[in-house]
Amino acid sequence: MIEATLVKGARAWRAIAGNGTAIEKYVKRKYRKAVRFERGRNATLYSNQDAVVVQSKEGPEPKRGIFMKGGCDLPSLFLTGPMIKDVLREGSIAIARPAVAVGSSQTSQVLQTLEGIPEEHVVETCQRLRVPPTFFKPHLFDETFVGSGMDRFGEFPKSAVVLSVGSDLTRSLHRHREHGFLVDIGGWWLNQSLDKAIQDVETVKWFRKNFEPVGKMTVPEFATNMELIAKYLRDQLDSHLIVMNTLVVEPLNPTHNFQLQNEDHITRKRSFNIALADLSRSQGFHVIDVDRILKENGVRDQVDFAHFPVEGKLPVAHEAFRIFRELEIV
Repeated sequence: MIEATLVKGARAWRAIAGNGTAIEKYVKRKYRKAVRFERGRNATLYSNQDAVVVQSKEGPEPKRGIFMKGGCDLPSLFLTGPMIKDVLREGSIAIARPAVAVGSSQTSQVLQTLEGIPEEHVVETCQRLRVPPTFFKPHLFDETFVGSGMDRFGEFPKSAVVLSVGSDLTRSLHRHREHGFLVDIGGWWLNQSLDKAIQDVETVKWFRKNFEPVGKMTVPEFATNMELIAKYLRDQLDSHLIVMNTLVVEPLNPTHNFQLQNEDHITRKRSFNIALADLSRSQGFHVIDVDRILKENGVRDQVDFAHFPVEGKLPVAHEAFRIFRELEIV
């Protein structure tokens, strides 16, 4: 009911005032946090766009939490909610991701937060690029989390952390010339309309003056970063690490000759997947093999490697659920 009301409100306001108004943005934020629920025999499922909580009828304790950080492939794991609801007998389980994460999930960015970045060094950057200061805080390494819009359920321990390779694979970073911290300019483009971004010449000039490009991550850098994160989560938080690899093939891509391309992106994706498989063996963490799952289910058409077709999301969720059960989180 709440969700339907918010949707109607957004449409009505858009018809009167147009897109992008403050009121419309307010309604959208409320929509994202609107909590829906579904009762089962032994547990109830609560969900919004950024979190899922399953609570047994026996009470909220013990609590287990699954914290996700990464790209647009991660929300497929919210589909494990109904599966958990059907088997949960005691306690509660939360699955959540940060409400705003675009431009902050590359592992080099995540690791720099552990070193500590003075707040005064990033104030102007946050204002200019319209990113929250939380981008520079080590929230991935906090012991607990609260699901966005799920405050009433309280904090959950990080029983498992789920990452994906997408940000490391595709995002290009820039380093501040004076203070040395890293940013992803992509977040600035995505957090406002393209027209406004293009017209904001002053911010572009400021950015060029204050930042230098570091380019995309190499495979050895990816392996080093992921190893450091895996060790920290295991040794400091006693959390399981789960990582989603990426679909290597590009369905319906007409390219057949790669002679004039600097690097075949398919080759890059395969190299990351191989490195991830090697790391999972040496560091003892699980990999959700998205590449295998989608191929076995006959992937034919999708926007890109991070946006699965609807028919591919459920098989990925089933594999994640199997891992959750194996780790005795569920």
